Amino acid sequence: MTRSETTEALTALAETRMRRRFRLWAPEVEVPGGGRVDLMGFSPYGERPDAASIERGLLTCMEVKSCMADFDSGHGLNFVGDVNWLVCTRELLAELRDEGMAPSFAGVLCPDASWGRLVEAVPQPPESCRWRRKMAAAEAIWRIAKESYGARYEREDA
Repeated sequence: MTRSETTEALTALAETRMRRRFRLWAPEVEVPGGGRVDLMGFSPYGERPDAASIERGLLTCMEVKSCMADFDSGHGLNFVGDVNWLVCTRELLAELRDEGMAPSFAGVLCPDASWGRLVEAVPQPPESCRWRRKMAAAEAIWRIAKESYGARYEREDA
């Protein structure tokens, strides 16, 4: 598989996982400070959509990397959620471990042997080791909605 084919296959698996687990998710979401996260999903805490359950909701980010050159490119690795996942091949994970570069602040998802779904290769780190969300829930929801539905914020001058 070429690098672009691997990226496309990993992204398709990640999108399937997002679609199954989140009602609100989007690809290529802008993040604070510039850059984009490959996939971002949000789910409120509990079933009631009140302000407290929204703010306590779970923001999940996924970064897809197909090879070491992609990982080292300087693009991506924008882990800004409550739960962050690196999505990569098992070969890249082995290479990252060999080089001492496996992320300690995010879990890792890899395709199963048949490339039918993503499986947890490295679990999420303990809560105390995770990176903290970099934005309020309302901002995250706006950013996801903007990418999902093409909403644009444009100021009207009088």
